[in-house]
This record gives sequence, structure tokens and C-alpha cells, in this order.
Amino acid sequence: MTMALASAAFDQHKRWVDLGGLVQRISLTIGWTWQTLLAVRILDA
Repeated sequence: MTMALASAAFDQHKRWVDLGGLVQRISLTIGWTWQTLLAVRILDA
């Protein structure tokens, strides 16, 4: 969902253009957090 919003922002849609960088960073933070938690869970197994 956040990647779609970031894509819309970078495609210059008026509603999202000012928030493109923020939405992209939120998306990356969610992705990296999920990946880190998955790695920790695998290491604990």
C-alpha cells in the first residue's frame, strides 16, 4: 500500500506529490522492520 502511494507521489499526482519522500521512507521502514523481525525469529528457531 505504501509503495503504491509513493509511486503516485512520484508520478506527480497533486494529492501526494508533497508527501512522496515521507511515504517512501515509511514504506522502507516497514519493510526493513519486517525483514529484521523475520531474521530474528529464524535465528531463534
